[in-house]
Amino acid sequence: MKVFRKLLLVGAVGALFAACSKDLETADPTGPVEPGNGEIVSNTLGLAVSGMKSPVTELGSMETRSVIDEAVTLSFPEEPEVTRATGDTSATDAEKAVKNLWILQFGDEGKLVYKTMRKDVTASSLDVPLIGCDNSTVYAVANVGETKFDSAEVDKYALTTFEALSFDTTTEVDTTNGLPMIGSWTGQTKDPSASDKPKIELKRMVAKISFTCKKEVPMGHSFSLKSVQLCSVSPTTSYKAPVAGTIAPVSTANFFDYAKQSSAVLDKAYSWYVPENLRGTVSEITLPTDKGESKAPAHSTFIEVIGSYNDGSNPATDITFRIFPGANKTNDFNIARNYKYTITATVKGNNPTDLRVVVATDLCKNPFDESEEFANCYMVSKAGQTYKFDALHLANNATVAANAPKSVKVLWETNGAQKIIKSVELKNGWVYFTTAGESGDPITEGNAVIAVYDTTTPGNEQNVLWSWHIWSTQCNPAEDASWYQGNYKFMKYNLGADCTSAEGTVGRFGLYYQWGRKDPFIGVNPTAGISFGNQTSFAANTAPTYGGGTWTTAAVSSSVGTIDYAKKHPMTFITATASPYDWISGTRNDDLWGTGWSATGSTGGYNGNKGKKSCYDPCPPGYRVPPQDAWSNLSTTSGVFNWNSTTLGRKGTGTAQNFYPAAGYRNCNNGGGLCNVGSRGYCWSSSPYSSGGTFAGSLGFYSSGVYPQNSSYRAHGFSVRCVQNF
Repeated sequence: MKVFRKLLLVGAVGALFAACSKDLETADPTGPVEPGNGEIVSNTLGLAVSGMKSPVTELGSMETRSVIDEAVTLSFPEEPEVTRATGDTSATDAEKAVKNLWILQFGDEGKLVYKTMRKDVTASSLDVPLIGCDNSTVYAVANVGETKFDSAEVDKYALTTFEALSFDTTTEVDTTNGLPMIGSWTGQTKDPSASDKPKIELKRMVAKISFTCKKEVPMGHSFSLKSVQLCSVSPTTSYKAPVAGTIAPVSTANFFDYAKQSSAVLDKAYSWYVPENLRGTVSEITLPTDKGESKAPAHSTFIEVIGSYNDGSNPATDITFRIFPGANKTNDFNIARNYKYTITATVKGNNPTDLRVVVATDLCKNPFDESEEFANCYMVSKAGQTYKFDALHLANNATVAANAPKSVKVLWETNGAQKIIKSVELKNGWVYFTTAGESGDPITEGNAVIAVYDTTTPGNEQNVLWSWHIWSTQCNPAEDASWYQGNYKFMKYNLGADCTSAEGTVGRFGLYYQWGRKDPFIGVNPTAGISFGNQTSFAANTAPTYGGGTWTTAAVSSSVGTIDYAKKHPMTFITATASPYDWISGTRNDDLWGTGWSATGSTGGYNGNKGKKSCYDPCPPGYRVPPQDAWSNLSTTSGVFNWNSTTLGRKGTGTAQNFYPAAGYRNCNNGGGLCNVGSRGYCWSSSPYSSGGTFAGSLGFYSSGVYPQNSSYRAHGFSVRCVQNF
């Protein structure tokens, strides 16, 4: 078909500039014009830039709780509508700008038939031709870049491809070049005299959240604001607006946080442009105080407010609020495109019954009786949850140091940077940390170590005061079936294992410990598999970790082989290549894990001493390293502990259902390299094998044998299977 090139007047001044009465102006084309096959017909395409209104409504009939119960009250100040109108002082330049305007026309067959781009649209009309079609869809896209659709080929680029596009909000939202906008129109473009003339209303592909914090605390109380942060932001948004009522998938990954506004001040407005995040409504919420983290849908966007609160009777403590924007202050968690959410939060108190107050879960509790118990390992089971532990007290109530810790950092973690621990800080002698992920999602299985330092600049191992292992796991020892061996109740998994992994996979191995040391060492790389057989060294297959620490080895010596050195170097595996093959230099220390030696009750070579949990025990609250007689009834002939050649480990029958993987060990005589992975398994007991001797007691097994009273060099790195305190 012959192409007739005619220019189309794109006008409608009242549409492009709402509330503007300027005379019509004509702008010359300034961008590429690429028509496809078809007759170019003069039509009048109207453009409008939609107002950015507030969706927030007051639900007065639902707000029945007295203000005295609210730790924070929310109000939604009225603001002028953000439009493209001249003289609209409420809109920023970014909100008003229309730059790099792409016109994309899709024809009868759903393929691109025409495209053009205009820069810096400030005039009231544009001359843009359209191809005459019976059924045409025309999109206008602004502020996404002047080369965004250069590669879209006429007669090839499909409408379905365009409408499936997503916009990367982690890198592409550049407010200096205007906010991304989009609009569309569908109809016929053959007859320009028809009443249904092309008209497009541009809407911003993002929302605006503005937040101000105020205070009205009771007399004698005080509150000071420390930081404000917008959290759980969607990494993408679709070009095509979602269908009304759509709820974004809960499984969407990689939500991220905007930079924290530190040193925040009261009465100042903080603003963010964010992609829409449609999380839906929760009908069971009827009170503002219940619109908190525990009831919010996963991945809901929220504003985190951190401050210091003093009620006049106790020392000031940090308090955290999480405010969830939405169309109301009770049950709506939707952030919709082209809307503005203007929120003023007034701090009234520190009432923890208000679910918008984030209460850090105290980890220093025995899970079986809720009594206070300090440990070197803490188990966490909720994603996006804030936890705390006492950094001044250790297991058996020993103190960490004469001087209080000055700083804290994540020394290492698995899976990736901030994949286990999202953030950590030290406050009033307590370590506060937030797990990665979104509240309500399953927690990521993995491990991390957090260290505190005696200096305000953490990093130098010589300044480490103490360190703690954080086991991020869905395992719940109090509920999971556990194996009773005599009088002992074992955990179902090795310390540090991935409880979601199948038997016969690396995830079940857990971590490795030198006898008497509290800090774990990383194991086999999960991507390496475990069918290694009886190899000698797999140091190169250790799993990667992330954080500020570096894994090293050091040969035992009078300066290296000390408890103080081990404490300050939690990532250093201390090797020993000669008798007595201990990481401790000099005299053996039998009591590092609290059992010591006692000949009383010792039968068949077992140390009969039960001891007590020590300050170096690596197990979490409620658990300890088992004494030497814990596996006394295991054998290869009784049929209660059978080898499985497929899963490469042993598993009990009847009441002894726990699986023990052949995780091998880290060899102190071979640079800490991994040995016997997939062919043998070892678990430490808390007991020395003899008084002051070379060996410590352990469980050892392989395909043809079980050794419940095994003896092993103390500098080796073995698995640990904790037992409930007794």
